[in-house]
Amino acid sequence: MEKNEMDRVKQRYTELANALGELSGLLDSLKKTIHKLEGLAALIDLQIDAVNPKRDGNAMGLLPGTSETAELSSDEQTAERTEEQQ
Repeated sequence: MEKNEMDRVKQRYTELANALGELSGLLDSLKKTIHKLEGLAALIDLQIDAVNPKRDGNAMGLLPGTSETAELSSDEQTAERTEEQQ
C-alpha cells in the first residue's frame, strides 16, 4: 500500500470510530428516554385507575380504535340475548 492510500484508510477508520462513538452515545440517550416514558406511562395508568378502577390497567384501551369492546344496537342486543337463551 502506498502512504497516500494508508493515510486515507486511517482517516476513514478514524471517521468510522467517531461515528460509532456518537451512535453509542445516542443509543444511551434513547434508552434513558424510553425508560422515562415507561415511567410516565405507569403513572398515567395509576392516575386513570384512580378515576376508573374498573379498567384493566392499560391506558392503550382508552385510545380510539384500540378498544376491544363495541356498543351494540338494540337489534343486535336482542339477537344476542336470543342466542344466549337457546
